Parts: sequence; structure tokens; C-alpha cells
Amino acid sequence: FRDEVRPDPQYARLLTVGPYVTVPGGYPIAPWGDNALTVTSPEDARQKVGQLLDDGADMIKIAIECGANFGESLPTLSPEEASAIVELVHQRGTLVGAHVTSSWDLGRAFDAGVDVITHMVADYLPEELIARAIEAGICWTPTAGMWEDVDRRYSARFRATVLDNLGRFAAAGGKVALGSDYGDYIADFSLPIHEIELMQEGATWISFLFPMSHLDDVRRFVDRKISSFAMELMPRITRAQSMDALSSMSTIAGYRAVLLAASLLPQ
Repeated sequence: FRDEVRPDPQYARLLTVGPYVTVPGGYPIAPWGDNALTVTSPEDARQKVGQLLDDGADMIKIAIECGANFGESLPTLSPEEASAIVELVHQRGTLVGAHVTSSWDLGRAFDAGVDVITHMVADYLPEELIARAIEAGICWTPTAGMWEDVDRRYSARFRATVLDNLGRFAAAGGKVALGSDYGDYIADFSLPIHEIELMQEGATWISFLFPMSHLDDVRRFVDRKISSFAMELMPRITRAQSMDALSSMSTIAGYRAVLLAASLLPQ
């Protein structure tokens, strides 16, 4: 489907990542039981990640998660395995993102040369690592809303540290992006709208907003002096085709309906 719609400028750009790359028994297999691609050596990592790219992955996401902040001791990619993955992916002209939640794991991700970090670390972020991230041009997706939900669900106290780390990183000139791979948000709709309050004044927000039914959220944008663009209200005209997300979503829904129907019909 991605390859089918990509040449057409009326659709939003769609990227695919594929499964996490981790080690046997590592995150997210433990503790969540999620599916992942496991590797057992640098050579195995190169072969399997190369196959992921051959199969069409636009970028690769690895897990560097020892579980220390959660009282766990999880196996994780070795420095040699992580570096082999990054080297191969960069040779193929694309990016590597890393799931990280502790400063110790963060340093290992930087050593490997990853391009994107998902989740702000929940322990103290040393100034040295902030400087390394900025020097390397790391793009950080902090998922601050996730930590708020984790604190609420598990009576933890990570959010204050996460926000302090995020504030120092942003103040130092770090690149911050909105987004999340966290599936358990308690929110009115799909985006973590409460993260508006964490954005700097004068920032720009582009997403589905549904302002007519979420007036309180619109007022937050106004109060924070944030420019917001509702994708679903973009005019569906030729000049605005590159921003026509509704057609993209409608097409995806149509494909999904056909696949669901086919799976339910008698063979």
C-alpha cells in the first residue's frame, strides 16, 4: 500500500519501520510479550536487518533497554551488535531509532551512532549526554505524556525527572519532536494533547485537531501562543493535495475493509 500511494502527491507520506530489533528475551519481548526480531551476533544482526530493509522498511528501530528504572535486568543488544546495525543502515542511506529509558542505555545508543531517540530518560540526564546528543544532531521524541500515564497507572514518580531532562535538553538547543509508540494513552483522541502545555510559546502544531468538538484544547493553543493547523480542515483542492490527509485515511480504511471482508468470507 505504501508503495502504491507514495508517488501520488495527494497522499500524506507513509513510512514503515518493521518490528523492534532486539535480543532473545530482551525488550519488548520481556516484559510485554510483544513480537520482535531477535539477533544473536553482529553478523546475524547485519543479515536480518539487511533483510528488513530489502523487504521495504524505511528505517530501523532497535531496543537498548536494560530495565534498570523498572527494577528489571533485561538482556540487550551488545555494543558490537548495535554498531553493526547502525553501520549497515547508514550504508543503505536511512536512519536508526532507539528505544531508551535510562541514561546508561542512552550512552550506549550514542556510542552506536543512532539518529533518533524515543522516550526521554527517566533518571537524571547528565549534561555530557545532552552535549553529545546536540553535537550528533539527535532528534529526540520524549513522549512526555507517556511518563505521565506511567506514573498514574503504576504509582511511579518518573514524570518530574523526565520534564526536567526535557527542559534542559531543549534549552541547550536540542531537537525535539512530538510522537509516540505508546499505545495506552488515556486521552480524548489519538494524540497526547496534554503535551501542548509542555511546548514552547511560538511553536507550531500540525495534526488532526477536531476543534469544533475540542474547544478546551484549542484554548490551550491560544493561551500558549502556539500556531495550530487542523489537517482535517485543509481545503481539498489541487494546491493543497500534499496536505490532504483525509484522502489518505479514507484510502487506508477502504483497503482495510476489503482485507477484513476477504478474511471473513468462506474460502
